[in-house]
Amino acid sequence: MTNINNDGNYKLNTIACENLEQLFRAAISELNKFTLANNAIKRKQANIQNLKQEIEKKKGQATTDVGCIWFLLIVIIGIAVYLYYGTTIVSTNTWFLPVAIGVIVFWCGLYKLTAVSKKNIEKITSNIATHEKQLADLEKQQDDIVKEFTALQFIPEKYSNETALKLMLGYIQDYRASNWERCTDLYEIDRHNGKMEESAERTAEQAAISAKLAAETRNATRSAAAGAWAAAAGIWWR
Repeated sequence: MTNINNDGNYKLNTIACENLEQLFRAAISELNKFTLANNAIKRKQANIQNLKQEIEKKKGQATTDVGCIWFLLIVIIGIAVYLYYGTTIVSTNTWFLPVAIGVIVFWCGLYKLTAVSKKNIEKITSNIATHEKQLADLEKQQDDIVKEFTALQFIPEKYSNETALKLMLGYIQDYRASNWERCTDLYEIDRHNGKMEESAERTAEQAAISAKLAAETRNATRSAAAGAWAAAAGIWWR
């Protein structure tokens, strides 16, 4: 006798009440692992985005600072031209040295500013590369977590979210349900009566779980592995 329905889902009504509770607990644990990994990925992505924004700010600030320095040079040249052509009070020997010093300070400041800005941007770019490598590692870890799903493979996609699983586990624990069909009936009733928020029911993480399950964990090899896990855990027959 097969435990698979025509729609590809397992016949969960063949599971005893105590084993169904075990299945829900295991599925919630797997979902929590995925959620933790997904949150770590989101934090890492946010860090990378913040660093990229910091680079843009550094570039903008450097442009502003360079503009100010060039303005200073124009002022110095203007003063020099005025002193040379516009007045006879100051001799050439008197104003040449301060102007020369000003030009030298200008070029030194421009070089220093450019070097510091370049160094800061290179440091941030290096940090981004490090975070991106860590992000790739986290994404691989998340994929590995999905590949190790066993209990979640038994749950139809519609109920593969934390809200549904915890509610149905609660129905068993408070003796309102003793089988899969009754759990889903109560869940649909509660949802129809508006006892849960849609946003809480289907978070982004839970939607990602469903997508990954639908795309990756419904193949024959993984189903066989899940079946072996269920047999070893004594999940199936009453």
